[in-house]
Amino acid sequence: MLPLVSSSSHHSLSRAKRFHFALSCRQSRSAKRIAMLQVSYIRSSLSLLLCHIFLASTLAVPVDVDDAFKPKGPLRGFPIPANIPNVWGGNASAPPGGVLKGCSGWLFGFSGLDGTTSELDNFVALVEGDTSAEFTFRFCGLDSPRKLRVTTPASGNQDVDVATNDVIYNKGRKNSFLITFATWNTMVGSGIKNVELENSTRSGGCSISTAKSGVGVVALCTQKMDSLSTLLSYALVYSRNMTVHDVIVKAKESLALDVESVAGARLAQYNVKFLPPVRSGREKLRNKAISIMRVNSLSAEGFIKQRWSTPDRMPHRWMWLWDSCFHSIAMNLLGSIPKPQVGGNKINGFIDGVTVSWEYLKSVLDAAASDGGIAIQRTPSTAGKAVDQTQPPLLSWSVWENYKVALEGCQKLSFGKEACLATAVDRLQYAFPRLEGYLRWDIRERSDPSQATPLMSWIKGTESGMDNSQRFDANVTSPGNVRSMLAVDFSTFFALDTARLALIAKEIGNQSASKTWSAISSNMSSAMHELLWDKGTKLYMDRHAEQYRNANAARSTPIFSTIKSVASFLPMLLDDFPAAERLPAMLEALASPTLFNSTIAIPSVSLDTSEFSTDMWRGPMWINTNYFVYLGLRKYGALEQAKSILSATLDCVETWYLRTGVFFEFYDAKGQSDPRTLLRKGARTGGVRDYHWTAALVLKMLEEEKEIMEYQ
Repeated sequence: MLPLVSSSSHHSLSRAKRFHFALSCRQSRSAKRIAMLQVSYIRSSLSLLLCHIFLASTLAVPVDVDDAFKPKGPLRGFPIPANIPNVWGGNASAPPGGVLKGCSGWLFGFSGLDGTTSELDNFVALVEGDTSAEFTFRFCGLDSPRKLRVTTPASGNQDVDVATNDVIYNKGRKNSFLITFATWNTMVGSGIKNVELENSTRSGGCSISTAKSGVGVVALCTQKMDSLSTLLSYALVYSRNMTVHDVIVKAKESLALDVESVAGARLAQYNVKFLPPVRSGREKLRNKAISIMRVNSLSAEGFIKQRWSTPDRMPHRWMWLWDSCFHSIAMNLLGSIPKPQVGGNKINGFIDGVTVSWEYLKSVLDAAASDGGIAIQRTPSTAGKAVDQTQPPLLSWSVWENYKVALEGCQKLSFGKEACLATAVDRLQYAFPRLEGYLRWDIRERSDPSQATPLMSWIKGTESGMDNSQRFDANVTSPGNVRSMLAVDFSTFFALDTARLALIAKEIGNQSASKTWSAISSNMSSAMHELLWDKGTKLYMDRHAEQYRNANAARSTPIFSTIKSVASFLPMLLDDFPAAERLPAMLEALASPTLFNSTIAIPSVSLDTSEFSTDMWRGPMWINTNYFVYLGLRKYGALEQAKSILSATLDCVETWYLRTGVFFEFYDAKGQSDPRTLLRKGARTGGVRDYHWTAALVLKMLEEEKEIMEYQ
């Protein structure tokens, strides 16, 4: 059976080795570290020499800091990493209406992995247009939305050489154009035929657009690329705090930047040396996933004191609980993240993905309320507030996964191992009381309302993450009360998370707490196997809490819910799942054309469900639930079925990426409808575009795909 955490021993230069060698390089420059490790002068000198060789050889685009201020001329062209995303996504935007309000599409913005971001300002664009010859950057997240219209020398089709979430580049036969972000509030471009800021006025030789509220200024300044060229360079700058004059000055100064050098630093991540290996042919899919992960990574801001992640810069924008767990799981795979200097035109060392993964989780833990509760969503200004709604408890699972990857890396170090291990354990020490506080909050606030069982129930569908599933319809719950349903998914996640908390407690030497949480986990999973298994459907099903079932006995309300959902398969994640008795029934349901064997498996509810539709959790396939079912099948040896789900999921995402240039929040399980046209909470807007957990779990599944192929 495959381990839950894949080994990277087959890499020629593993993810962990790359990071930890770079880390050791930085340590060797420190006299304090040298003294602590008692490394001899000769050894440290040799290590430092090897560091310089290593770092120089791994830079994707060697850049001289002085290049940023060299005289401008026509674009020279620069090395493009292999398999860089290059699919035009200008037709991917959601139509107006619904909860998306048309503010979802091909995201284009500055990454918190590259420097400071400001999500309170949300200076992030959607790229919209039929071709790369003429398109619009729409900043719909600003207090007063703006549009920047761009005309390029491109030939009028969708061909571009680079189309990531922070670089657009087309190397034409005669003329090239290039656009990227230098900082979170500064976009720069070169090789442009024309650029126009909508609803602007002229001031200081630049175009100015001021928010209706008077707070927030956008300045567009341009200049010819050289005396003979008709093409332009431009700088677009936004600020809420600067005067119009100062914004113009900053834009004019930004015109001096070497756009190619800035873009080269952005693309350094895609050097194959920094990327997890995947099956041949999947490289571009991997790189698009990483591009989405990058644009949705944010820097410390307000009450959030370290990097954090968002489901999507627009429209969700903020930090969400279980989303952050999925983002963290995938970030563990990025061993080396090139770190540009401020201004973005030179690589100054590396960040390791394991640290970023930890920061994502720490940001969520730090946002807990004083009573231990952790909210469904928090912003830089609301972290620590009282909790109304929560989300699936996956934080202990995610912290433990992060620790295992960190531990693997530490064990491979030839020196510095003790310090590395100490840091990993310190993180567990920090997380434990916060994780314990959150899970105790769940027990107090979300346990069986009838107090007859230890099982868990949601207060709203949105808490579950399966927002509008038929599981929560008024005619399914009793009577229209979501709290009345003892939930398969909540109970499973709670049992899984408390089991991981027990492991964390044991690892930090708290044997008493480990025994307590192990018993709580065992009690939960035992109750679930006994009470939530429906012998009629041969599936795990939501169940009416006793007080509500008794109150509705006259209406012959069934004990179990009538809705068969993908949640039915989640108990396979647990160590005590009775596979010998129940796995055959699970496999039969997954293979049934009337239940879960859809064209693009796995539908979020069974195909025979009343009112099955393409509306979000009322039928479509979701990547996160597919990933969990895959893990369960693999855990209990159903490798062919696991591989089938893995391949079908990746094939679906890849097919629509190649057609639309973006990843989607969810997909039609029947394989009939364009994901841009699916319903989302009643509006035909499709799901969120460039969705972070889709990208994160695609990257994780790509790693799994390669591993399972090699295993077989």
